[in-house]
Amino acid sequence: MFMEFKATTKSDQLHDFLKQEIQKEVFKPLQRIPSERILAEDFHLARPTVHKVLSNLVAEGILYRKLGQGTFVASQSSQKTILSICILTPSLQPECVKNLFELFEQKHPKVEIKTHYFSAQEAANADFWRRQPGFDLLMVGEFMAGSLIQRGILADLTGRVDADCKPDLFRSIPFSLFSKEGSCYAVPIAASPIVLFCNCRLFREAGVSIGTEPMTWEDFLEKARRLTDPAKGQYGFAFSNHRNRWPVLLMKRGASIFDATGACVADRPAVREALQWCLDLVWRHQVAPSPLIDANQLFARGKVAMLMGTGYCMPLFKHCAGLEYEIVPMPGNPAEPTGLMSMGFGIAEESPRKELAWDFILQVVSEEVQTSLYRANYALPVRKIPQQDQSPEFQMLDREMSRSHPIYPGPESYRAIEMLTEELKLFWANTQSVDDVLSAFENMRGDPSPSFSIPFQ
Repeated sequence: MFMEFKATTKSDQLHDFLKQEIQKEVFKPLQRIPSERILAEDFHLARPTVHKVLSNLVAEGILYRKLGQGTFVASQSSQKTILSICILTPSLQPECVKNLFELFEQKHPKVEIKTHYFSAQEAANADFWRRQPGFDLLMVGEFMAGSLIQRGILADLTGRVDADCKPDLFRSIPFSLFSKEGSCYAVPIAASPIVLFCNCRLFREAGVSIGTEPMTWEDFLEKARRLTDPAKGQYGFAFSNHRNRWPVLLMKRGASIFDATGACVADRPAVREALQWCLDLVWRHQVAPSPLIDANQLFARGKVAMLMGTGYCMPLFKHCAGLEYEIVPMPGNPAEPTGLMSMGFGIAEESPRKELAWDFILQVVSEEVQTSLYRANYALPVRKIPQQDQSPEFQMLDREMSRSHPIYPGPESYRAIEMLTEELKLFWANTQSVDDVLSAFENMRGDPSPSFSIPFQ
């Protein structure tokens, strides 16, 4: 059963009314339309709301403004439908985004795509969504989806997903990252578990075997020591302070920061032990650089033998001359989950172009586009491509996905991880104890006005 998208708000009704009147030539090309004040009175809307609706129609090329004279209907030849896309995740390579948009415009000559890039910190501003022009689509990572769903920004796509994203064609696990209470609010493009990248050359030179099964922690540490060479500025292992990386080391050691209900339990002894173990890799065993350093760049330059990363790293490493790597599971008990990441497209609840936006999503998950992502060596496409999923890297990612869990159980857990990640900067520098970090973290959680920006709080 297909879900119908219909205008439900007064602003949607005004938007559709004006477009229909223009299409019926009640308002003819180059004719002035009623003023914002008159439209506000007729539709019982606030003037800023009317201004936003007209701005969207101007962006679509349907209207244009003359300073001091008013708003006019554009000539037919200049009218194009604008599909406005807000991008809140930088994971997809710019070239991939550009090709994707150009393909859609080629297939829809009357459509022009406008993109808007924002960081999570910018989107954290309370006035962000009121100040921005109306978006049609939002490209988001799984870590932001919960907050967007909670705030009612994303439309419920369940009917569309059930009709068009058949289980026999798509990997089902990533869809859960964009769902709440049985409803789906975004369609994933690609996904990746957290895995271990191994530099084949450095392993060979050190006489160390890579293997395919998860290493025990003792075996991992021994290999990291043998792969570390201070004279060459070479480390055996590297991990990142990024909120989507370091928590997985704790998860794999059975020390989740959140319990089954999603409550933060960072003060548990297992979490303290796991954090201290991570710090010891840097300062006691000296087999890893500071997590505050860009680990991806070190691995790409052959300065790190084992990197904690994701499939999103593959395009970066693909173009590094002489870099040969294998992907293996994260160390530790295979029964302990690794982290799962994904990115997807959702449709803005207030968009008046939901049908066109859904056409765009269908293109993103089409076999053509998904195959191009696969050929670009880009993470794990959400669409199953059995005739091509033969490379060892993709097979490993697929196997690990089945035992992956989302890092954030909900919007509040994202907020907690963001705060703890910030506080850990002093810990990774070895200038603050784990007890001091967790004490400061608890105080920060109780402060309604933390000293740094928390996305979507």
